[in-house]
Amino acid sequence: MGKMTLQQMITQLAGGMAVSTQIFVITLLFSLPLGLVIAFGRMSKNKLIQTIVKVYISIMLMRHEPHQTQHKATSDSYPSTSSLPMSVRQEKPGNEYLSP
Repeated sequence: MGKMTLQQMITQLAGGMAVSTQIFVITLLFSLPLGLVIAFGRMSKNKLIQTIVKVYISIMLMRHEPHQTQHKATSDSYPSTSSLPMSVRQEKPGNEYLSP
């Protein structure tokens, strides 16, 4: 297995960056119109269109539910401030973020 030169590495990285940029542009081209259709459909006075959009949004939210649950599990695993000394905690009335 031969060693890669710096020029070969830069060429491969540039190729990967080009593919990433293409994926980004394609995603942007499809997501913006879809987002506008969903937004205008949600604001529509037509009940049928509103219902279709609400169902679509509900399905999309259900598909991403496990990710939200996973994020919640990891955010709950941070240590509590109650283990810190009082001088570090700086508890003040109404400061619910620092209280145990």
